[in-house]
Amino acid sequence: MLHEHLSQKHDAASRRFELIDSHVKWIHDHLLKGKPTRILDLGCGPGLYANRLAWLGHRCLGIDFSPASIAYAQAQADKGGLEAAYIQQDIRTADYGCGYGLVMQVYGELNVFRPAEARVSLRKPTVP
Repeated sequence: MLHEHLSQKHDAASRRFELIDSHVKWIHDHLLKGKPTRILDLGCGPGLYANRLAWLGHRCLGIDFSPASIAYAQAQADKGGLEAAYIQQDIRTADYGCGYGLVMQVYGELNVFRPAEARVSLRKPTVP
């Protein structure tokens, strides 16, 4: 699956880097007004959004179910000296902590859960 996330031939597992870059720019410039904040990325996959946001000065935590994706994301963050950490866990049962300026779930993972499971994730407190 990691191979598919990193593929630039399709948008089936993750979006292509050019589109991710434009999304990250919009999130940073327009949504966050260029001000560094703490970001929680649920279903982060290989950290394609969180690591780019960390490059822009944000502190990111990514949670994903895939051990390979988490290992890749953390290795890339470590290699770049980024303030990004990754946890391999099910987002439905993970303890997110709180104090985030932004909580995001960008690729549609919410759609794979039953409505009751999705509501549990959406109702978890993430801000103090």
